[in-house]
Amino acid sequence: MSLTRDTKEELSITSTDGQTQERLEALVIVRLAGEIVRQGGMVSMKVSLDSEESGLRLQAQIRRQFGIKSRLVEIVNSNLRNATRYLVEFPVPNLAFLDASGFIGRDGKQIRGLPGELVNVTRKNAFAVLRGAFIARGTLNGLNRVPVIEISTPNLFIAIALSGVAKRIDIITKAQSIKDYAKVVIRDPDMISKFLEVCGANDTKKKFDSDKEMYKLRISLNRKQNFDTANIKRSVDAAVLTVQKLKIALNLLNDELPEHLQKLADLRMRDIELSLEDLGARMVPPITKDAVAGRFRRIWQLADAKAAEMGVPGPSSVKSDVK
Repeated sequence: MSLTRDTKEELSITSTDGQTQERLEALVIVRLAGEIVRQGGMVSMKVSLDSEESGLRLQAQIRRQFGIKSRLVEIVNSNLRNATRYLVEFPVPNLAFLDASGFIGRDGKQIRGLPGELVNVTRKNAFAVLRGAFIARGTLNGLNRVPVIEISTPNLFIAIALSGVAKRIDIITKAQSIKDYAKVVIRDPDMISKFLEVCGANDTKKKFDSDKEMYKLRISLNRKQNFDTANIKRSVDAAVLTVQKLKIALNLLNDELPEHLQKLADLRMRDIELSLEDLGARMVPPITKDAVAGRFRRIWQLADAKAAEMGVPGPSSVKSDVK
C-alpha cells in the first residue's frame, strides 16, 4: 500500500479537536476537490476524492456542520491511473455556503484564493486546514524515491494561501504554478515528518521516520561518492597532463636530466595512476608529495630553457583541457 493511501486512511479516522476544526477541514476539502454543477435550475456540489473513507468522513462533517445530506457515488474509470474515485454529491444550500467554502463571495463574484476563515487561523486550527488539504488533493512519495508531499490546488492564489497556513506552524513549503493548476510542495524529510505529525498521521510518520535516517545516510554517501569521483578525475587529468609535458621535456633534454629527476620521470611514465604521494613513497629515499611537485617544476624549468634556446615549444606550452 502506498504512503499516500496509508496517510489518507489514517487521517480519515483522526478525530478533530472541536467543531471549528471539523468545519475548517470540511470547507477546505470542498474548495480543493469540489466542483459547482448547475443543472435544471439546481445548484449542486460534487466533491471528488480518492478513497471511500475520505468520502464518508466528509459526508459526516457536512451533515453535522451545515445540516447537508449527501450521497456517496463510486466512479470506476479504467483509463485513469487511480481508476476509482468517490463523489460526494449534495445540493448547495445557499450563497453563504459558497462564500464560506471560497467559491463565490456574497457579492456574487468568484473568489480566486481561500476565504479568510481558512487563512486567518490559529496555530491549533491550522492543523485542520492542512489535514483537509491533504485529504482532498495530497500525495506523499516515500523514501525509496525522492521524498515529497504535494497538494494540488486550483490556482496559485490558493497554493500561496496554504503555504501561509503551513508557515503558522513552522512548516516550510513552496507554492508552484503548473500550467492550469498549482501545488504546495514539501521536500525536506524533517518537514514531511512534522506535517504528518501535526495532521494526525502518527502511524505513517513512524513508517516514514524509520526510513528517514537511512535515506539521509544514502544521500550523504552519494555526495561523498560524487566528491571522491571528482577528486579522482582531477588527479587522473593532472597525471595525464604531466605525462604529456614529460614527453616533450624528455625529448628536449635527452640524457641531460639529473639522476633524481630522471628517476621520477621514469616512474611517472611507467605508472600514470600513481598519486603524487605514491610517487614520493616509491622514491629512494622517499620524499613528500610537495617535493615531488617541486621536482616536476624543476624538470619543466630545464626543458623550457632548452626549448627557448632551440626556438621550439616547451612543456609549459601544454595546457589542461579540464574546465
